[in-house]
Amino acid sequence: MTETRAPVERTYRPRLAGLDAVRVFAAVSVMVFHLGFWSWAAPSTAGTIVQGAVAYPALVPFAFWGRFGVETFFVESGFVIAFTAASATPWRFVRSRVLRLVPAALVCATITLAVSTMIPSMREGLFARYVASVTFDPFGPWVDNVYWTLGIELSFYALTLAALAIRRLAWLEPAMIAIGLVSAAPSLLRALPIVHYALPMPALDARTHELLLLDHGAYFAIGVILWRGFFDRWTAWRIGALVLCTAGGALEIYYGVPAVLRAMTSTPRMLLAAIVWLLSVAVIAASIRFDEAIRQRLGP
Repeated sequence: MTETRAPVERTYRPRLAGLDAVRVFAAVSVMVFHLGFWSWAAPSTAGTIVQGAVAYPALVPFAFWGRFGVETFFVESGFVIAFTAASATPWRFVRSRVLRLVPAALVCATITLAVSTMIPSMREGLFARYVASVTFDPFGPWVDNVYWTLGIELSFYALTLAALAIRRLAWLEPAMIAIGLVSAAPSLLRALPIVHYALPMPALDARTHELLLLDHGAYFAIGVILWRGFFDRWTAWRIGALVLCTAGGALEIYYGVPAVLRAMTSTPRMLLAAIVWLLSVAVIAASIRFDEAIRQRLGP
């Protein structure tokens, strides 16, 4: 039996230039959120370091939406990982992920370790948390709670690697669509005021739920659908899945505002966070669609 897989004649470009702008925007958004809000308003590593010495309530209207830069990263990861896997062997895929993640995690965790040793309240269990961080323990605890996203990314990588290993990378899309729709369903149903739902969900702890991509699967699914849509073809069911996952993702951002943040901002601002994320997804799609034009404009 021959494998059905996405056309790869366009997948050997080293990168898509337009995605870099989205990546920088998402990174800056998350940084502004952590430094301008989370570091003083909620329990966090940064909060432990500053110990209430600073607070920036005036920055809340400008910093709160950066909480959802992570969801933009998940969409971009869904596309980029599928995009690069289409021209990789399993070994090359693993090697590229290791070289990209391990050095950065080692450097960042070591810096956090060095700083934490100087703060008495952070010393308990510090070395164990450091080891958990540099070995990518999916459950933690870590030297900094921002490592929570790595386990989720690794779950998606594992699914992609499995598809590569059995030479059925095209199966990644239907698998992610199924996961994405399950992930999006609670928010989609919640948006229907006439529906009182109680989805049958397995009795799992919150972290296992995340690692199975049942919380954030819609975001990765969007990226994978964009990969297949632009590099294969757009079909009615593909567009429908994209619309549902995108709507579910936006609603999850709106409904998922942490309580401490919800108390400090207004409904229009919470809606703005979802709109900013939707615009980021639109820019990702446009960057893929018009990559050649962007490259020509930027030059060699």
